[in-house]
Amino acid sequence: MTSLTAVICLFNCVAYAQQKTLSGTVTDAITHAPLPGATVTVQGKSVLTDVNGKFTVLFAPGSPITFSYVGYDPQTFKPTQSTDAFVVGLMTGQAGLDQVVVTGYQTQRKVEHP
Repeated sequence: MTSLTAVICLFNCVAYAQQKTLSGTVTDAITHAPLPGATVTVQGKSVLTDVNGKFTVLFAPGSPITFSYVGYDPQTFKPTQSTDAFVVGLMTGQAGLDQVVVTGYQTQRKVEHP
């Protein structure tokens, strides 16, 4: 039983040692304004950028990391090493809406004049 516990601990240490940290900022590629609430997805897990567009994620070297934001084209990178100054500039999407549906509700009271 002790050897099984040792093997499990060793496996967890090796798996954790392969994880690297990536920190940076997601911005608009044209204006360089930070994009708060942008999604950073690594291996099916997502985090959101803070109000300054900053994020920090753990990743395995070579695994794809996707950056996305509403109205912008997503970008995917496969970094190989840790960094704390990764800057991603997203371009606005060119896809438009095919249809727009507007629904309005209004109430009125009839006013009688003497």
